[in-house]
Amino acid sequence: MDEKGKIDMKNQREYDLVLWGATSFVGKIIAEYLWKRVGPEGKVRWALAARDRDKIDRLQHDLGTDLPVLIGDSFDTEFLRKMASQTKVVLTTVGPYLKYGEALVEACALEGTDYCDLTGEIPFLQLMMDKYQDLAENSGARIVNCSGFDSLPSDLGVLYLNEFAVNTFGSPLKRVEMQVRAAKGGVSGGTIASAIETVTLLRQEPKLAKVLQNPYAACPAQKRSGVRQPSLTGARRSQFTSDWLHQFVMASVNTKIVHSSNARLNYPYGEDFVYSEWQVASNPVAAYLSEVAIGALMMALYFPWSRSLLTRYVLPSPGDGPTREMQEKGYFKLAFHGETQQEHKVKGIVTGDADPGYGSTAKQISEMALGLARSHDSEPRTGGGFWTPASCLGLRLVEPLVQHGGLTFEAGLG
Repeated sequence: MDEKGKIDMKNQREYDLVLWGATSFVGKIIAEYLWKRVGPEGKVRWALAARDRDKIDRLQHDLGTDLPVLIGDSFDTEFLRKMASQTKVVLTTVGPYLKYGEALVEACALEGTDYCDLTGEIPFLQLMMDKYQDLAENSGARIVNCSGFDSLPSDLGVLYLNEFAVNTFGSPLKRVEMQVRAAKGGVSGGTIASAIETVTLLRQEPKLAKVLQNPYAACPAQKRSGVRQPSLTGARRSQFTSDWLHQFVMASVNTKIVHSSNARLNYPYGEDFVYSEWQVASNPVAAYLSEVAIGALMMALYFPWSRSLLTRYVLPSPGDGPTREMQEKGYFKLAFHGETQQEHKVKGIVTGDADPGYGSTAKQISEMALGLARSHDSEPRTGGGFWTPASCLGLRLVEPLVQHGGLTFEAGLG
């Protein structure tokens, strides 16, 4: 069947979008956003899906609506295939993805169903890509990982800045240093669980360290090498500003997604593109102390005895997270300092008006899912396979994110 035939079949499905994991901490935030964004009976036909009927009923009551409901389990392959066959897009919040995610990826790849998730688990992403890329290509399923704060703002921020550079100077970017200028928000137990799952797998399979250390690990299999990239640890001065910087905890994920987009778009930033991410510190002492604190936390998560103490007495449990007030008072500001191939300096800014990991992430992945659902009849349209936000929908995501998702995008001279 050709691509047009696959799209026509998808357009006959019962739903445009199914939210899988609707009763998780972030799932409930996404459900509320979608309810306000598209309502129950608008142009988007959507449904809630989870494993616990009572929790779904409570969610429906809290929303004040009566949406269609699908009840099933993450390991029930028959249910997952049926769910995937009923919708154009599945938005999944069910993690840790290394533990719960594979069966759904396979179901979507088999049924030709578009998929987006919130994973920051690079080993999961690479494993799924290597196992299901051909299947997704053949069925027309577009699998889009990392569609929340990791890594959509970084991914689109670089694409947006590159577009400005090319339009202004006729020259693409050759290097970018992203600085987290400001951020406020909380951490949920689900995020902690995903980090612990990755650490646990790393202890079981030490060879995965090479995956985590490779800046090109999220690229297609034949494109997982390139020019040397900067180390993402250690306090340092910025190459573009006078600021002191320390490591940004999400940089190891975001940088891989940005390089993946570059590879999947046939290197619009060039094959020698250099990218790094950092958090701004108030002074050199603060930068070095932050490095020590982050290193200590990573070490504590690595050893079972210290990890157990942290999860029992310090870190939030799955299902817990920042309060509504914290979500609404949260924000972020990312600055992208770039240099073009012709050595022109450019600068981009991406901001969000809510807690990065939850309030804003819910908006970001919702717009990703809605964009996938609405793009079946639009051109140009990417074919089946594994994609990033920037390589799949690209700058078409900017307008809905600005209009509805509370993000802003700016670009100018550096």
